Amino acid sequence: MKIRIIIEPLIDGKKAEVYTVRVFGNEDSEYKIFCNEFSTNYSETISKINRLIIKMAEKHGNRDIYFENEGTNCVYKFKDTGILRLYCIRYGSLAIIVGGGDTKEPWINTYQEKESLDKAVRMLRAIDRYLDDNSIIVDDLHQIINKEIEIDIK
Repeated sequence: MKIRIIIEPLIDGKKAEVYTVRVFGNEDSEYKIFCNEFSTNYSETISKINRLIIKMAEKHGNRDIYFENEGTNCVYKFKDTGILRLYCIRYGSLAIIVGGGDTKEPWINTYQEKESLDKAVRMLRAIDRYLDDNSIIVDDLHQIINKEIEIDIK
């Protein structure tokens, strides 16, 4: 399934750049949708994630201690977020692209078992493939920021 997206800046920090994804035609980014959806029932966790993203961007960069690989080559989840899963693509310590996520209840073994989690991971994998297929490296991300691109979510 092909969709059009726009990668938008979230924070341009001293130590890292943080971007988010907006599906073309949607008013809000996947990250904002995630935060809005879970801010009532998981307000402490959402605040923790927001503080962490700011801390990474401004002070520490994207250190390994903040992430856990989600069984793919490119998609990571933020650590220590309880049952909330927020997914991203990491580019070393310099940049991340934050996608969407959902809850992963204890009875769910893998993200593939829940459609919304699987879709969030597949979208980020498709973005990573697009960047790789077009030879776009971290230093060249500015070429596609705020521009519509088409990805194929497999």
